[in-house]
Amino acid sequence: MLTIKIPVPSRLNNIATKLNRASRRIYNKTLSVVRKIYQKKGFWPSQNTAQKYILRWAVNIPMHTHSKQAMVQQYFNALKSYFAGRKENSNAKSPYRTKKYMPTIWKASAIHVKNNKLVLSNGRSNQPFIVPLPNVLVEKLQHTSIKLAKLVWGDRNQRYHIHLSVEVDVISSISEIPHKFR
Repeated sequence: MLTIKIPVPSRLNNIATKLNRASRRIYNKTLSVVRKIYQKKGFWPSQNTAQKYILRWAVNIPMHTHSKQAMVQQYFNALKSYFAGRKENSNAKSPYRTKKYMPTIWKASAIHVKNNKLVLSNGRSNQPFIVPLPNVLVEKLQHTSIKLAKLVWGDRNQRYHIHLSVEVDVISSISEIPHKFR
């Protein structure tokens, strides 16, 4: 796997911010629901149960269903780490802090390369998030398998980037991608 960073034009900042806020909202709701169930009932609900509830709750949030599922998975990955860490540290705490920032994630089914642009689907009847691709990457990305895309805010350069996780067959193909995108 190789990560390619694609800068997002500043004209898309408002849309990108709304997407990441929606992701944060879904993650925080998952955290809230799971903790309330644990506190009231005394057991941790399964990821599948929480996911069903969150998908029903978030039906009006303009995001791809797989992106919503990815936010639930992020919380449950943190919960799994807690259970693993609890064996070594009895003072470990389950994930309890709400996030102020959460990057939006698109899975492979919502990622397409069309007409020199990266098209990230936000579900039916919602406008996709479209990012122009640098000419150097257009040809390479059309012939590779993109597994994941993340919309990330970079504090250092004060701009959004799309981080693409791309499956690479041979190490020599890495050298074909310009260093500034890695």
